[in-house]
Amino acid sequence: MLRSRLLTLFVILGALSSGHALSKSFARRARNKHRAPSKESAAAAEDSGPRILPLGKKALKKRVYLPLQEDASAAPVVVPPTAGDKDLAQHARRLLDSEFVKVAVEAFGKDAVQLQCFEPPVVTIEGFLDGAACDALRAAASDGKGYEVPSKTFSADTAGHRTSTSWFLNFRDCQAFVKQALRLMPEIRLAQMEEPQVVRYSFGQKFGWHGDALPKQLLAADLSDGGQRIATLLVYLNDVENGGSTVFKDLGLDGKPLKVKPEKGKALLFFPSNRAGEPDDRTEHQAEPALDEKWIAQMWIHEAPYEPKLPIGNSNEEAAVFGSSSQASSV
Repeated sequence: MLRSRLLTLFVILGALSSGHALSKSFARRARNKHRAPSKESAAAAEDSGPRILPLGKKALKKRVYLPLQEDASAAPVVVPPTAGDKDLAQHARRLLDSEFVKVAVEAFGKDAVQLQCFEPPVVTIEGFLDGAACDALRAAASDGKGYEVPSKTFSADTAGHRTSTSWFLNFRDCQAFVKQALRLMPEIRLAQMEEPQVVRYSFGQKFGWHGDALPKQLLAADLSDGGQRIATLLVYLNDVENGGSTVFKDLGLDGKPLKVKPEKGKALLFFPSNRAGEPDDRTEHQAEPALDEKWIAQMWIHEAPYEPKLPIGNSNEEAAVFGSSSQASSV
């Protein structure tokens, strides 16, 4: 009898204890529901808009040296492997703005602009041109609107090094490309743009290791014509399943090559020299042999006004008519 009463008492006490624990749990949930968000969650909410997005967490394994120019006397900032994506993106944007060319990340969709390498900066932009604009650029080259130049005629020294066909286009025939370039680099003027080119790589064609900065002897011959190239903007005009990647020698993780696969509409932006016109040999790159036909459009940005050479009569002034518009869905 006594044992039965004690057992009943223990059951009651257990139920009361369990109920008290449950009530504490519900109280905690209620408090948390109305509690102010943490710094981490608030930062995440603020970072929900467009941003430069590192390619992936693996990129954080590489130590990145990013000189910040807010204080010219300050030593380069070392970003440790444990730095978060947001910190790296902020450092990269400061580096672009101060040392290279300002990139308007906010002009494109969320996560469209991705950093493939932080120092030197190599950037890709998903969906830079839509399919119609890509097709129109290819048509402009194929329909005889451009000035065709087989690669061997560029230089006898590159006859076997560069095997492709290029077309120099009038600015009026590639309006979407020009408009998007101005959206991406809002501080760049039309007068700094070299004439746009469309390049076709047929089966097995390539462009070996090279840099886009102009040789010093060429600059010395005519410093008034644009000066040095400070940016390379390249857009893939078709998907290439096999081969044809753009490869940078040692800008990948752990000193390995960095490869950018051709995808229709995707843009690649890098900087063969800095704002001061000093060449950056680290941006040496190549176009791997294409196993499928590959089409690209490219444009170089100069540090000063440049006078287009081809086709005869081409002028970047004629682009001023449409260059101020930010809408560039098609050519």
